[in-house]
Amino acid sequence: MPLRLGAFLQSRFHRYLNRRSAARRRLLRLRRQQFKRLEVLETRRLLAIDVVVGNGQVYGDSGSYLQNTVDTYTQQAGGRLQIEIGSASQFDRLTVGGNVALDGTLEVKLLSGFEPAVGATFTFMTASSAAMTGRFADTLGMFAFPSGDRYFDVVPTATGMNLEVKPTPGGLNFAPLAAQRDRFAEFLSTYYTNPQFAYSGSFSAAGFADVSGDFGLVKTGGAIQAAGTASVAMTAGSASVGVANAPFGLVVTAANKVAFEAAGTPVFTNTGFDSITASAARFRYNNTSTAYTGQSVSAAGSSYTFAALPQASDLRVFSIDAVDATLGGSLRLSGDFAFQKQNNDVRAIASQAAARLQAGATLSAGVTSAVAALSLNADGSRQLYADGNFVLNAGVMAQGSGTAVLRENTSGAASSATAVTIEGVTLSMPAMAAVTRQVAVSGSLNMLDFLHVSGGLTIEQSPRSLTLTDGSTVAVDILSIGGNNLNAFAGVDGPASNADATGLSLPNLKLGAVLAAPRNSQNGSDLRTWTATRATSATATFLSDGSVTGNATNLTVGLNQARGTLAGNAATIAANYSSAPLNIAAGDGTSTAIDFPQATLGTTATGTLSVGAFAEVTGDWAFTKTSREGVERLEAGVSSATAFVGNNRGTASEAGVKVTGAKLGLVMVERTAPASAKYALAGSGTASLVGITGLTLSGTAEVKVNRMGAAVNESIATPGGSV
Repeated sequence: MPLRLGAFLQSRFHRYLNRRSAARRRLLRLRRQQFKRLEVLETRRLLAIDVVVGNGQVYGDSGSYLQNTVDTYTQQAGGRLQIEIGSASQFDRLTVGGNVALDGTLEVKLLSGFEPAVGATFTFMTASSAAMTGRFADTLGMFAFPSGDRYFDVVPTATGMNLEVKPTPGGLNFAPLAAQRDRFAEFLSTYYTNPQFAYSGSFSAAGFADVSGDFGLVKTGGAIQAAGTASVAMTAGSASVGVANAPFGLVVTAANKVAFEAAGTPVFTNTGFDSITASAARFRYNNTSTAYTGQSVSAAGSSYTFAALPQASDLRVFSIDAVDATLGGSLRLSGDFAFQKQNNDVRAIASQAAARLQAGATLSAGVTSAVAALSLNADGSRQLYADGNFVLNAGVMAQGSGTAVLRENTSGAASSATAVTIEGVTLSMPAMAAVTRQVAVSGSLNMLDFLHVSGGLTIEQSPRSLTLTDGSTVAVDILSIGGNNLNAFAGVDGPASNADATGLSLPNLKLGAVLAAPRNSQNGSDLRTWTATRATSATATFLSDGSVTGNATNLTVGLNQARGTLAGNAATIAANYSSAPLNIAAGDGTSTAIDFPQATLGTTATGTLSVGAFAEVTGDWAFTKTSREGVERLEAGVSSATAFVGNNRGTASEAGVKVTGAKLGLVMVERTAPASAKYALAGSGTASLVGITGLTLSGTAEVKVNRMGAAVNESIATPGGSV
């Protein structure tokens, strides 16, 4: 029950008045008040005030702030002294002129939302330390700060007792269970000598991680140690990365520096990762400038040995090894990652990482042996940037090489450029457009070993319903590849830099390509893939060993093929894009349409080819790569052509046969330098003689040239029919 100090003092005062004259009575006025205030309006002491706070009594109550002066103060085991603090100058004060005997409880209440700063001091009792005996047995409200980064300590002085606001050890923010808050403050306090404490709740290092669990704390040699099992998380908004049920060790030195390590199984929450696996995960925090690797700490029956906590003055990192994650359904990310809290976001850097855009179970494009930076933002968005070697997994459909960067921004707003530095590794993450996911390649691409391109390429991933030439549909994932101003080669034994190359060199090529695979592989039974490519070039030059030369214009390369297997059977049904063409962005604001209605593999151009030293053919050409008996061949057909067979072609003295309106077929087989090219040419058209005086020729002529070393008997497709 509250002790009503006014009634207590009034009773004593009446006894005093019975022994004094009425004149003496007029010298004193007493204001009645419940518990809080006694005002003596005379500077002389006229009576002795001895306060005894007994069992169940509270000295102090809500109201105006206590500023009492008494002769003695005795607080018994069941009594309580309540000190209210509303500001730096408004708080309860008790002045005791004589003896002070303490026991029971000291309770502190903060009023009106007041939170005193660290270092603030409140002298709540003035008395001679020589006259003080006993001590408060316990306290209430000493850890009432919502921030969890400070507490009240009771500090006896030569002239009384203070309440001093002190920082929590190591600058950590503690949030013990409500039932433990007062006992935890006593553990931290210098007023009490509690060397151990069984803690339940959480603590956090600002800008690093939150630790929660049940574990022991122990004071030793001016330091605080902790060991046990806890969950540790690094958070950004609703996203977090961490470990669960992880053994950990903590040291807060006498100099208020922190060494912390926790190792366990990684846990990812609301990170946008569809699935993730990883091996070892470890939180490390060290600002002590002391190495702790190999040292052990013990508390409350638990112990922990630091495994990898080197000397550092600002180590704050969460490391996860062998991460293998899928993000947003189609982005595969792997590597050894180090996470760090930066402002309100969680950022990570990985070396020897891989990041790939996936299409179905069999196709992917991205980077490997990369340095990667990842930002998990407080607003729920994510940015990823990975810089490394270009990798394309597409089986026989396509291969790639070079360097590449993968960019992803899931935010609806463009992201700003930023530098991410963790453990001495820095990666500059560039600005990214809103809702971006692409691979930018500086390298080369080989499509079906027929079209070879090099330069800058952009690769993106998207879902689609694909219609096949038999009318069926398949839900697929697509990798679209676009580029412009590329260097390219179409033919056999490419690229153009290969001494054995036979085909067309294509400068300033514009490319649009599609790689597609089923979104559901049906447990591996559907391993079909589809590829389609359209590439255009204004000019082309024919490459070989010199046996066949020439130039062409308005060249178009078209590929539309099916590969792989369905239920173990070879896939042969190509895609039909005619009803729903795909427009593939070239990366420069232009695009290329993929609209093939059926399977195709070839190149069309208008130009002139010179065959050997005596034949020249000009017209609309179609080039196709084929294979017979394991030998790759380049087949070329031309219609509406003009051909010349003879000597000194192209000069004033040329003499021979000119064939017009011709259809011709050309076959060239792969070779190994320095061997000469093997080829055969056959065709027919309207013939006339050129450069031969006195002789005329009319009718249909056939042109046949064979340098194959064997008889040739086959049909070659031309734009105007077969030859």
